[in-house]
Amino acid sequence: MQRKFGFIYGTAFRRLIALSVPVLVALLSAITWPPERTWPFLEPVLAPLRGVEWNGYDTLFHWRGPTPADPRITVVGIETSSLETLKSPWPIPRRAYAKVLRNLVADGAKTVCFDILMPRKSPYGPADDRALHNALAAAGGKAILACRMNRGGTDIRKSLIFPYYDDALGIDFEANATIASADILTAPDRYVRLCYPLQKFQGEWLPSLPAAAYLALVGGDIRRSRLTDQRIYLGHHPIPRTGPTIPDPDFPENTMGSAYPDFPGGSRTFDFVRFENVLNGEFPPGTFKDKAVFIGVTDIELAGELNDTVRTAYSHYTPEKVGANFTGDVFGVVVQAQFLHALLRNGFIRMASPLETFLLVFGFGLIANFGIRRFLNWRGPALIALAIIGFIGTVFFLFVKAHVFVPFVVPSALILSGTAGVAWLERGEILRKWSANVSPAYLEHMMRYGDESASRRYDATVIFGDIRGFTNFSSHHEPERVIDLLDKHLDKQVKIVFEEEGTVDKFLGDGIMVVFGAPNEQPDRHIRAVRAAWRMRAASFETLYDELGNAYHLREGFGIASGPLVLGFVGSRRLNSLTTIGDTVNLAARLQGVTGDADIVIDQATFEKVRDHVVTEEMGPVAVKGKDEKILCWRVVGLKDTSDIVPFEEKTPVPSKI
Repeated sequence: MQRKFGFIYGTAFRRLIALSVPVLVALLSAITWPPERTWPFLEPVLAPLRGVEWNGYDTLFHWRGPTPADPRITVVGIETSSLETLKSPWPIPRRAYAKVLRNLVADGAKTVCFDILMPRKSPYGPADDRALHNALAAAGGKAILACRMNRGGTDIRKSLIFPYYDDALGIDFEANATIASADILTAPDRYVRLCYPLQKFQGEWLPSLPAAAYLALVGGDIRRSRLTDQRIYLGHHPIPRTGPTIPDPDFPENTMGSAYPDFPGGSRTFDFVRFENVLNGEFPPGTFKDKAVFIGVTDIELAGELNDTVRTAYSHYTPEKVGANFTGDVFGVVVQAQFLHALLRNGFIRMASPLETFLLVFGFGLIANFGIRRFLNWRGPALIALAIIGFIGTVFFLFVKAHVFVPFVVPSALILSGTAGVAWLERGEILRKWSANVSPAYLEHMMRYGDESASRRYDATVIFGDIRGFTNFSSHHEPERVIDLLDKHLDKQVKIVFEEEGTVDKFLGDGIMVVFGAPNEQPDRHIRAVRAAWRMRAASFETLYDELGNAYHLREGFGIASGPLVLGFVGSRRLNSLTTIGDTVNLAARLQGVTGDADIVIDQATFEKVRDHVVTEEMGPVAVKGKDEKILCWRVVGLKDTSDIVPFEEKTPVPSKI
């Protein structure tokens, strides 16, 4: 089961780390979002992270692209051509607005929203103001006029910039129209992501321009509006309160309920009807029937002069061609129309709760950690990449289909860095466990394909080596000298084993146990084992010198057997070691002592695999301890793999002091 799933293995500490890393990543992600929560002592750190996430939020709009606009909304655009037709500079004469309003009402428009401030008397004289006053009266309450907060510090009627009135002349635009706020507030990075459908200002409800248009389309009384923890009620119509409720930055007593609109597009969201065409009645009958009509500037140069453009979450990374240039600027009147679109379609983005963020990030973080622990080769990073892509894909799906935003930029970076830390830990654990046992080549192989530290069955070839006469040698020499010579001897043997890509299972006093074919499979393990034993035997005849310059030879004999065995780390949590268990191991141990000479003896299973590569002498059936029947074995006397077969006797060096 451990090997199949590859997740629950290793020490308890590693399992704890594997679980705690995605928990920590998810926790940090949940702390970062949603942005409404304040952590005063963390704000210096969280503010930049949230800024990054807002860019991710805007990126999702770019990936999604535009969506169909509500057909109940139309924009009448004032452009440079409109001024040329009127033969008038800005501001446009109010009699032109009056005629446009009459034509729109006559065509069946349900409401007409002027996204144009008209706080002062007309420069074209009282008759000009009178013309609009009369048109507003004739419109039967279908007109909505813009007001804005007076942010200049002057106390003008409730600190609002209201439409023009003159009691002496009997002109009062407000008397025959609905007044609504045209303010569009930007985030600290100067992008528009929130709308404020309703605000309580000095004890009275003040709708936004889109909210007033919404009430005109669906019916409702602004006086019945209210704010709850979850909803903004426009009349009796509930709007999800997906944004924060905050005080106006200039007027703290002015409470504003907000929401994150799902922007359907940029400046080209709606089809424009030119102002001069409406003025002259040059449009098909019924063009504006039962629609909300927004009137405002839609010329990039004119809007720039009037400071009537903003950038939205959608337009941040999705500039559109306006005029001759591509720009991310969106006309203010279009943004107002987009807010109405959101109100009509209930198109608002909800910020994921901390719990939702935690669970989603934790789930994909767990997958990434599973991948890097199970596969240290290319499959591990590939699974991490798939986990992050899957996470971002899920975020995008939730954004488009469920209108929920889950932060993904910082969590993705945290998942990647967290799994990198786990990978470092896993590689370090593999190095700690295996570096002293396997060759560098095999260690690299294991780093690529993972640690199989759970005990498992292998078909392998085992070598047992033993120094001949070592007991007698040890009894005649000081222990320090014996250990020094033994270290030099085993160092040569281990070097050969690693060069042949074998695994050193253990040292047995003066002996050595080597495994080929485990923990990584080797199709040519039999010939590698025989070749390694041949080289180790030859090396054992090489002269060793102690610190006084005395020469010694620690001749070594080897037994080799092939077959099934079990290899793994055996012991307690505090202390364990690499161990092989099985009849194959026992047989190899017995074969190394068959003759007592410094030779190489192999069993039949090994002989069948290497008979074409070595020169052997059949020793016939041999009785070994622990076996009821005699074992057929062969003595290796040469290798055919080399350019010339070196007879066994030719490698015999000068006799040692043993």
